[in-house]
Amino acid sequence: MTVTVHNAESACRELRTLECALRVAKDPYGRYAAPGNRAARVWHGDRMKALCVVTDGTLVRDEKGITSTRWYLVRTALGTEGWLPGVRTRNSAEVPDCVEDDH
Repeated sequence: MTVTVHNAESACRELRTLECALRVAKDPYGRYAAPGNRAARVWHGDRMKALCVVTDGTLVRDEKGITSTRWYLVRTALGTEGWLPGVRTRNSAEVPDCVEDDH
């Protein structure tokens, strides 16, 4: 299953700059913006393998005000595994629930 990264800021959709990067977190239950909670950076349009999903992670709000507690365990193109907040994708495919061993 794959998910595609969505950046709510339209100005950042074409740019692959640090200012437009989105975070793939190490922990879906930690504070998203915490300094130690970054596994990787991704940009609008990046496609990643979605391994599973949790629905009770930390609440995240995007720049348009959309919120979600859904987090996808993903593998980036470089092979890094981490958690992408649901507000950072517009996933329309079924992704299995994570089991305790997944996280």
